[in-house]
Amino acid sequence: MSKQRVFLTGASGYIGSAVARHLVAAGHEVHGMTRSRSHARALEAIGVKPVIADLADIPTYLGVLQNCDSVIHTAADMQNGTVKHDLAAIEAFRQASADGRVRRILYTSGVWVHGPSVDAIDEHAPYQPLDIVGWRPVHETLAYELSEHEVAVTIIRPGMVYGEHRGILGMWFAEAHDKKTLTYPGDGSQHWPLVHRDDLADLYVRALTGAKGGDAYLAGDGSWFTVKALA
Repeated sequence: MSKQRVFLTGASGYIGSAVARHLVAAGHEVHGMTRSRSHARALEAIGVKPVIADLADIPTYLGVLQNCDSVIHTAADMQNGTVKHDLAAIEAFRQASADGRVRRILYTSGVWVHGPSVDAIDEHAPYQPLDIVGWRPVHETLAYELSEHEVAVTIIRPGMVYGEHRGILGMWFAEAHDKKTLTYPGDGSQHWPLVHRDDLADLYVRALTGAKGGDAYLAGDGSWFTVKALA
């Protein structure tokens, strides 16, 4: 496997921090983006070169981005405007592809772009996004369009990620511990596909050198539990 210089957004986040560890273990040079100096120190401790910047402020990180071979985009700014920051990231990737060395992009979306489904689906299922992610199909298309700059673009659509103390399932444990209650959406009869964050991180590392571009992957562990059963 060829070693690459990788720019990782959301490197201190729930998914990104696992991806960072797996990339370093695989021997890649990782430039991890974070907004926090304390998180930057933690990234440095595991062998990541920290980039302290904000996705919306492209000039603060574009120089480093342009000098990377590949990009893995895992950042999701839920507090400051997910859509705005994601659009800024795609624009930064476009600039780094058109006037830089970036030739591979792994863009994170999610299984909810396919909406509710009675039966099992694959990556070719049509878009039927839930309202909360109604913007994602457009952003996936914008990401794919970066191939015009001779970039191999792969979309990763994780299921419900678990493992460690963060994430939606981690919030369940926190609620149960703190309030002695557990709140789940709907009547619980719906099914959620699951994926452990370390298995998901392994997928990113494999896709970095193995995906052909123009493709998409649904990331799940094959389980098919109802939300009530998970709760």
